[in-house]
Amino acid sequence: IGATTVTASYPGSINSVTFYVYVDTDELIVTNPDVYIASEDVLTLVKGKGDKQFTATIQNLTIPDIAGFTFSIKDTSIAQISGQSSNGIAYIRGVKSGFTELIITHTATKISKNVLVVVGETETEIQTMLENNIYMTSDNNTVLFDNIGDRKKVTLKTYNIPSHLLSSIRWTSEDEGIASVQSNGSTATIVA
Repeated sequence: IGATTVTASYPGSINSVTFYVYVDTDELIVTNPDVYIASEDVLTLVKGKGDKQFTATIQNLTIPDIAGFTFSIKDTSIAQISGQSSNGIAYIRGVKSGFTELIITHTATKISKNVLVVVGETETEIQTMLENNIYMTSDNNTVLFDNIGDRKKVTLKTYNIPSHLLSSIRWTSEDEGIASVQSNGSTATIVA
């Protein structure tokens, strides 16, 4: 009973993916993990091309007011936020070529959304960066369990990892007493 995280990582990947796991806990009521942030998984920016609008939405929120978003950039030497609205819109510009993450939070949930940000000098350079670097994403990073002993499968979208090396993806649980993880390449089974 409780909450923890499960993280998937791969040697040489430019990012990792974190899953938020909740097991029959009162924190479910406080956190309401059915409410989550949705957006694109990857944002590409051409350096010096101006600001690009990025939109996030809040899912399963019963209150009609969607205000409560905050956006931040992990490495502001690569990309910067030039403006943002608490209603889910941010304007982001590329500063120099490289990779960073856009972190999106909302007051209705403790679960943040991380978006891979790729900045290049040209669209061609961005495409080359995406083709030549290893990265991972997931459609939904929230896992809910009603009962101890239940099992759920989660899946990563992997990019540029050869299929024969998927077994090198490392899955770890922050707290094995709440949820353990059994890995099988780009998929894993989380056990409450």
